[in-house]
This record gives sequence, C-alpha cells and structure tokens, in this order.
Amino acid sequence: MKYILFFLFYLLAANTYAQKSIKLVEDASTRYKDENNKEITKSEFEEKIKSGLYQRGIEHDGTKLTAYQLKVSKIAKGTEAYNFTAKTIDNQTIELAKLKGKIVVINFWFTKCMPCVREIPDLNHIVEKYKSNDSVVFLAITHDSQDMIKSFLNNTSFEYQHITDSRSIADLYGVSSFPVNLIIDKEGKISFSQAGYNSQTPQRIEEMIEAALKSAPAKATTTQGK
Repeated sequence: MKYILFFLFYLLAANTYAQKSIKLVEDASTRYKDENNKEITKSEFEEKIKSGLYQRGIEHDGTKLTAYQLKVSKIAKGTEAYNFTAKTIDNQTIELAKLKGKIVVINFWFTKCMPCVREIPDLNHIVEKYKSNDSVVFLAITHDSQDMIKSFLNNTSFEYQHITDSRSIADLYGVSSFPVNLIIDKEGKISFSQAGYNSQTPQRIEEMIEAALKSAPAKATTTQGK
C-alpha cells in the first residue's frame, strides 16, 4: 500500500513541476520591447542586442515566453568595471581594483554549459600566447563549486585562473546567460564584451588584448565597488 501511495505522490509532484516549468521558446506570438517597454520589431531588437549596449531580458506568463525586452547592459563597452575580491582554487586572492594597469580577460562559464566548454581550447591558445606577459591576467568565473571545477580540470585543460562559487560576481556584472567574455583595460574599463558562443570571439579577444597593450598607462582613478 505504501508503495502505491508513494507512486501516486510521485506522479502528483511530477505533474506539478511540469505545470510550473516555463517553455522559453519564441513563436509567432512572442513580442519584442525596447528599454522603455515600447514594442519594436524583431530585427530592430536584434540590431540593438548586437550593439553591445543591451542584454536580453525575458517576460513570461508562468508557463511560456511572452516577450523579450531590452535591458541596459552592465557590461557595455566603456563601462567602469565593478570591483570584487575572491580567491582562486589555488588560494590566491584576486582583487580586481589592484589589477588596474593590467589587462584582465574574464570568462563567465560553468561546466554543464556546452558552448562554454566548446570554446575552451581556443581560449587556452590565447593564454599560451600571453603566458610570459605579466600585464595580461586571465580569470574564469563560475557558480560551480570548487570540487566540481577541480574534477573537471582533472580531465580537461582550462588554463585560466579559476574563481568558483561566484554567482554573486556574475550578478554584479548582470550575467545571466553563458558564456560571457570580457576584457577590462588598463584604465579599469570594459573594452570588450561578448555574450554567447561565437567562433570569432577568440580572434576578437586577441585583437583587443593587442590594442589594450599598446594603449597608454592607466591613470589614477578608482574601480567601482559592489
């Protein structure tokens, strides 16, 4: 009898979960809105996303996607980087403000993100190119636990310095989709940002690093706090 009751409870729970799940798939009824909540065309929406000044927000009715809305990006080019302090899996303390004068390359990712994993070999090539240059720092930031990352690294090489358990840093930068690649220049400002997988991203990262290395030394200004 108890097995029958358990089975019925399981079915009820599964049905409740299914009812609460949200299908984030656009269809003919999906609307597109600008940052002022005004409806625009899909092509207008996508053009603004490509500008790098906006991020993609979603609206839903509890069961399905109803609209995409532009959100002003916290990682737009020229934005002053937000300071954070964290420890790497090698127990090194990283305080972003103290890296001013260097070029900081950041990758937001997690192990179950297949596009994130797909770009790792190309990112490793970039690290290899600049491994003897102390002016370039590579940080991989994830909400995954330290144990998960160490286990992943046992089988897959990822040559960035790793900061784990850091959903708060992703939130600080408004990152909600992955991967996201950022470059912070010597002045402590974001000079490049790319959300999502793009086969051209590694090349753009290299180009932006080269441009940043040739720029003038940083001036004495502060990095934003949390």
